[in-house]
Parts: sequence; C-alpha cells; structure tokens
Amino acid sequence: MDVHRFAGSHADMGVQQGKAFAQALRGGLESFKGLEALRAMKPRLMPAWLFMWVAGGIARKNLEPVYARHAPRQRDRIKGIARGAGIDERYAWFFSSSEVVLGVNDYEVPIACGCTTVALGPSLAASGHATVARNFDFATFVVPFLRVRRNEPAGFLRSVDITAAPLPGTFNGFNEAGVFISTNEAFPVAKDVRGPGLPASAIIQEALEAANTTQEAIDVFKRLPRGSCNIVTIADRRGELVSLEYTSKEIHEVTPGKDEAFLVATNHYITPALAAIDLPLDAVFGKKSPRSLRGTCINKTSVTRRGTAKAWLEGKAVNPGSITTDDLQSLLRDHSANAGTGGMETICHHDPENISAASMVIDLAAREMWACFGLPCEHAYEKTAIEG
Repeated sequence: MDVHRFAGSHADMGVQQGKAFAQALRGGLESFKGLEALRAMKPRLMPAWLFMWVAGGIARKNLEPVYARHAPRQRDRIKGIARGAGIDERYAWFFSSSEVVLGVNDYEVPIACGCTTVALGPSLAASGHATVARNFDFATFVVPFLRVRRNEPAGFLRSVDITAAPLPGTFNGFNEAGVFISTNEAFPVAKDVRGPGLPASAIIQEALEAANTTQEAIDVFKRLPRGSCNIVTIADRRGELVSLEYTSKEIHEVTPGKDEAFLVATNHYITPALAAIDLPLDAVFGKKSPRSLRGTCINKTSVTRRGTAKAWLEGKAVNPGSITTDDLQSLLRDHSANAGTGGMETICHHDPENISAASMVIDLAAREMWACFGLPCEHAYEKTAIEG
C-alpha cells in the first residue's frame, strides 16, 4: 500500500496532491458520469458531463465562501488540487460537495449505506492502548480512487489518513497526537436539518490538524458550521471515546455505557432527539435507487451491523485486555449475519452496489495503522505509521 507524503502550505500540499493523483481525478470524473444516483438527480436530457460542470459551478458558488470564512486552509488545498491536476476548478468543488449532495435522502436516492466503526478503551486491548477498527463502506466504484496520505502541513499537526483522491479532507484518519476521527453518513428526513456548512471530511481535516485530545476535536465540530448529517467517532490515545451525532442544527454526544469501554457507530442515530427525525427503520429503497436495491430495507444493514459488533465486544469484554489487532481484523471481515457469506447486513459489507471499500485498525498510542483497500475478506492488511 503506497503512502503519499504531502508537506508545506495547504496550497503547496494541494498542488502536490493534484499532481500525484491527476490520473485518478480524471478517472473519477468519468466514473461519476455513469453512476445511477447521479443520473437520477440530473435533468433527463442533460448530458452527465454538462450536469457535473453546472453542478460544480453551483458548488463553488455555495461552498467557497463557507470555506473562505471557516476553513481557508482547506479552500487553498482544493484550489491547489485543481491546479496540480490540471482540471477545471469547478470539478474540484463538485467532488468536495458530493458528501453534502449525496447525503440528502428523499427515500429515492439515498447514498450507499455503510461504515462500521468500533473504538476501544485501553482496558480492552491486549496492547493496553486505545484502538479503533473501521470499515469504510461506499459504492464499489470508489475503490480505485482511495489513497493513503501522510499530511505534514506547515505549523500544524501531522496526520495519516485514507481518503478519495480529489478531496482536501478525509473520512478517516489519525494525527501525531494520537487522535482518531472518522465519519459515518446519517440520513435524517426531517425538513431544515441541513444548512450551509462544511462537509464532514473538511471538518475532520481541520480537527486532525489542531486537536491534541478528543475534547479539542469535539470543540472543532461544535465551532464550525456543519453542512451534512453524520455520526462522527473520535478517540484519543488516553482512551476518551465519543460519537458525535449531528445535523446542521444540533449535535449530541454518545459516550460508552456504564461499565463499558467501547463505542460502536453505524449509520442510524441512537440519541432520542435525532432518532426521532431519522430515516425510519422500515424505509425501503425507492424507484430511483439502483435497480438491484429497490424495495430493500435501507436501515436493516445499519441495525444489524451495529448489533453484530456490539455483541462481539460484549463477549470479549468479559476478559479485559484480550482483544488483539488480529481479533479486530477478524471482526472487520465478519460475515456471521449472513450465514458465513458476505451480504448487505454483514460488517464486511457486500451488496450489488456497495462494499467495504477500505478497512483499518489503528493503535492510537503507537500511532500505527493496519489497512487494506477493497473487501477485507479478500485482502491482507498492511502497516503504516506516523514516524517520529
């Protein structure tokens, strides 16, 4: 697994990233044109390339002022990515807006349902270190465009992350202070829960560059405007664990239960205030969704994956200090909810449209990550770390 190092100012890092990932960025544009979800959103007779070009212009108009005011470093990186890759800046903004746009759920075009995140306190891990394990689930097409980055921004904390080639931010990463942050999409359907703000990946990047503790990372999410609806897991090397369940309007903290030293996050809210406005647990994919998913219960996968992971952790917790890195990798490969074969409800997520696109286990005290791209049941994990 190649690790790409980007260093200097955010504009410099953007140019470096754009040059390194230029081929992937152009390939991503072609892949987006064929997505059923994109075809469902565009006017029927409008070519996909024109829709993306127009949408990119709208994204730039709406998002650039938000970035300029609240995350100017990430704005500089977006612009640098476009320059380095030699692509129209509209497309860089289009990619950066995709979390906000695709996260809107109207019962017809939900984003790929996925992501399972588990965070352990030091008392449960055989290493004695706070540890996280995560499957990032998304549409199958994204796998060739995932990359491991080592970010070394001038004057800010270094980090290692797994992200998509066009993005300035990340869906999952950890920094040199031993703080881990990841995001799982959430799909509330109440009106007015989304407002102008930053996508989760950009806020994560801001937090990784500045936070030395879980609480400092929480403060970043509370301070910055949130443009999407998410369940963010934050853990630090001291073992402080929290899930932030949020919309643009409100944010709630979930911490380990009594006598528990772990957290599990999937893709539905569990805090009462947000569960009340969440996508109903019996909602099904509609007629504009990918044909292979129509009529399937949307949230069954989230509920089942959460139950599987929680039961596994409760079983392990009777023997404190017993959970190894290999154990966590086995959990991320778990197919037990589908009689031993991968399926839509298994932690190692398989369905006709979406898969566990990246898998990772991270020791926060050692600042080491074991990761693979593609289904973890089919790939070996490779190790990387933040040195020094």
